[in-house]
Amino acid sequence: MLWPISVSQVIKLPELPSPKPGSQQASYKPHPHLDPIRQVCQNKRNNPFVAITYRSIFLFNYKTNAAIGAHVRSEESLEALGENVHVERSQDGSKFVVETGKNFLLIYTISTNPENSNGTSLEETLTVFGESQNKMLQNGYILDLDDTKNVQSYFSSIFGNNVPMFPNHDHTLRIRLVLKIQSKLLDYFLLDKQRLIIFTKEPHAIQIVNLGETKEDGKHIEVHQFDDLEWYSDKEALVKKCVFNPALGLFLIINDKNECWLCLLKEGPQFEIQGQKIVLNTDSEIIDAVINEYYSLLTVATRDGQLFIYKLAHGGIQLVRRVKKHIHSDDLISINPVGSEKQCVLALFEKGWNLYSRLGNLNFSTFDYDNLSSVPDINWCSSLVDGQYSHNQELIFASKHRLFVVELAALNHSRNYNSINFRRPLIVRKDTVSVFKGYDKALIDYHSNFEDMDFSKDTNLWINLELPERFKLTNLDIVASSVNDDGNCLCIVGDSNTIVHNLTKNRWKELIGLNYNPVTESGKNLVVNCLWWQGFLFLAVANYRQDQLVSEIVVYSPNIFNNDEYCDDHIVWRFNLNETKVGEQFLLFDIDTFTDELIVLTTQLNCYCWKISHEANKITIKRTRAYQLKDSFVNLANMFHIKCISRVGEDDLLMLVKGSLYYIKKAAGRSKTIYQRFTLLENVEYYQRPSADILLAFNGHKTLYYDIAHGRDLNDLEPVSIQWQSMGGNERDDEVEANATMPYPIVAIPEKRLILGLEVDISRIGVVDVQDTVDESMQVIKLSTVKKNYLVNLVDYYVMLAVQLGDADKGSLEEVYKNFHRYKHFNFCLELLLLNHIVDGKQSDDNEDITDLVIKDRYFQKLNELIALTKFKHSIYLNFLKKVENQNWIRFFDKVGETPRDMLQEILDDKNYKLAAHFLIVVMNFEKEDDSVISLQDQEILLEILNKLVIYKDYGTSFELLRFIKIVDDKLCDSITKKLLVKDK
Repeated sequence: MLWPISVSQVIKLPELPSPKPGSQQASYKPHPHLDPIRQVCQNKRNNPFVAITYRSIFLFNYKTNAAIGAHVRSEESLEALGENVHVERSQDGSKFVVETGKNFLLIYTISTNPENSNGTSLEETLTVFGESQNKMLQNGYILDLDDTKNVQSYFSSIFGNNVPMFPNHDHTLRIRLVLKIQSKLLDYFLLDKQRLIIFTKEPHAIQIVNLGETKEDGKHIEVHQFDDLEWYSDKEALVKKCVFNPALGLFLIINDKNECWLCLLKEGPQFEIQGQKIVLNTDSEIIDAVINEYYSLLTVATRDGQLFIYKLAHGGIQLVRRVKKHIHSDDLISINPVGSEKQCVLALFEKGWNLYSRLGNLNFSTFDYDNLSSVPDINWCSSLVDGQYSHNQELIFASKHRLFVVELAALNHSRNYNSINFRRPLIVRKDTVSVFKGYDKALIDYHSNFEDMDFSKDTNLWINLELPERFKLTNLDIVASSVNDDGNCLCIVGDSNTIVHNLTKNRWKELIGLNYNPVTESGKNLVVNCLWWQGFLFLAVANYRQDQLVSEIVVYSPNIFNNDEYCDDHIVWRFNLNETKVGEQFLLFDIDTFTDELIVLTTQLNCYCWKISHEANKITIKRTRAYQLKDSFVNLANMFHIKCISRVGEDDLLMLVKGSLYYIKKAAGRSKTIYQRFTLLENVEYYQRPSADILLAFNGHKTLYYDIAHGRDLNDLEPVSIQWQSMGGNERDDEVEANATMPYPIVAIPEKRLILGLEVDISRIGVVDVQDTVDESMQVIKLSTVKKNYLVNLVDYYVMLAVQLGDADKGSLEEVYKNFHRYKHFNFCLELLLLNHIVDGKQSDDNEDITDLVIKDRYFQKLNELIALTKFKHSIYLNFLKKVENQNWIRFFDKVGETPRDMLQEILDDKNYKLAAHFLIVVMNFEKEDDSVISLQDQEILLEILNKLVIYKDYGTSFELLRFIKIVDDKLCDSITKKLLVKDK
């Protein structure tokens, strides 16, 4: 999962030299850097991206966002071909295709080596020379020359003897082809490096053009007219927009009749196009869509800001959720995927933007902050034209002639799903990581926030660590990360090398020898995943033995931190997956911390389990069982869509595959061991087991709680719904309000019945000069850790369950009390449920039928019975009455069947005078709301209570009661005070 944390850069288009007078090479108006940007087009990882204006295309470096190339079209070119309108890129990132206003396509290629005719080499070395022609920099790093020894020694002190080589390629934009489209161009996309798919008006057709070859007979162009497509019902409806997903071979067509068609492109001697209509229950204009291949989701957006999320399944297309517009948002411009695995969706509006999780949780919205629009020229969000995700873990927005770069923080278990990461989550930035240390801190009171997770300082729940400079410069991406159970050891796996950190020793250490490929002689990291278990580091390594790829599980002892240098002697166990009967590769792994069992899943869908134990620094790993799961996933097209596997019960498994949570159970009564697959939940973002008896799954709207104690069959269980914004969690799951950001749940602490979540807050905006010569203000954004106590949800569920059981209910409420009364917030939860029933129930009674009213009456009866079991029912009643207005008191006392005076007498009989003092105030307010006269009977009760309070030296309650009497009857207060003084003597 991802959150914005800072506006890290404001980039202006590069100022180009004006053309010389009379130049034949260029004829364009000056100052192209002041032209407003029309679109940003991101690229693959480590490839440059582009931004276009009406006449220019600018090339930017992937890592630094610095401008590295530009092509400004001349006035003659604009007159002949038209202005730049739209840009798309090829799937390999080597081509950009620009649509012009006069129906031309300008096809640009990116060359990294002018001497290579095909323009695909990535091996060029870029050297910068000084005035004396001495080499100063090579690939962005200082060379080891005599006259630069001082600088080189400083550089070596940071990076060591081996200077990292991050390539700074000399990319060059080249226009390869100008393609004239004879018919009106409706939309287009690049199918691959050589083939272009265009949608035209006359004829209304899909044309597939092979750019790699041109034949006079036109056979390099394949045409499919919409009139010939049987599935396309409205032949007159013209294509307005197309969204393509190359991984699935799917594209979505949006036409001018506000219809959606999901199409499958099948290759063969001739392309076959199949389509299915998607019906949206909306009158608003359909604007854009995102196809998520990792979770088989389709998100469709409308002009008014609504999102329709569909599940793409073999049986068809099913609506999962409709996310309503933010109440303050304006017209939607576009939506785009965010994250390396499309964990989020960015919704761009005319005057702001929202960031949703893949299933609709609103992680961030600029519309929640009024101060963003306090100064119009500073508020770059008020003039957005485009927003894209960069694989450099950033969002890049275009506003006027500038690019605004928003850095993102990533949650590690969003990419590496395992039990260790769910227990100790890690927030990863480009420069720092934050380790969760909440288990080691005293959590503050209920319904309060923790300290903000400000990355600039240590906080209550997070410890911030700066990544080593060498690691930051040599790694483009963090592939995996993990923290051990006590939070003191950390492992970060980059795409080039692996480092570990010990919190007590406050030192980083690199694991060398795990990032060299002898076949390609490249420095790509061979470690693909990591886990900790009681100080032992488990690494999944794609190693090379005799020029063959070998998957290994390697275990390092806790002594890995003892020496400064890396040593293979720290490896205490390893297992080669190629030594199995079928010879397989690593897919993913986990460690069941409740049974101390290592679980490894391979590409052959075999699951191996090992029991782990250790004494001192010696570890014993013994294989216990193996599962063959291939028959359970016959139709799985891509095994890498399996995100998580874990043990549950004695022999069962849980697996998360493309957003579906599967329950793998051994089939009973079979001579041969066969495992059956059951769908436990559809459309979940993740699941976790915070304890041996609890299973939690988050579906983008609710956290679903399963009690899996006593070896229960998960198919027979009903989950409890937990939401941040409500107590009962009973809101509709298929239609969600999104008027405010919702904390994203990241970790659960079952011992305290807590779920912790992250949300974003903007603390301040600096004051700046709004002239172009002055840099923009950087908004200070911070992540806050908030918590949800879900005990109230559990109690509400079990009370409702007792209502459903009716006469069959035997001791269920006693069991609820027995299980939950030890939590210090149990009574407070009963107060909240009472408040929710009385206040919210009153608002809805008029619209409900008799059956619902009967159920509500039974619910109150059961809740009241549970309150009576606590032996503190009058205290709970009192706290509830203090929280609601007097107009709700009548409804409460009618339901409970007692008057306030009856309750007061019960309290006096119990000789609880402190509680009686507070309840007497309730009695007088209830009976004599508009009367300022206190009866003789109440005066006697007052004097009795005050006398006892003085005897017990409870002066605080005494003064509070006297203060109330003084407000009602000043003279009576003096009289009672004198009587107290006389009795005291």
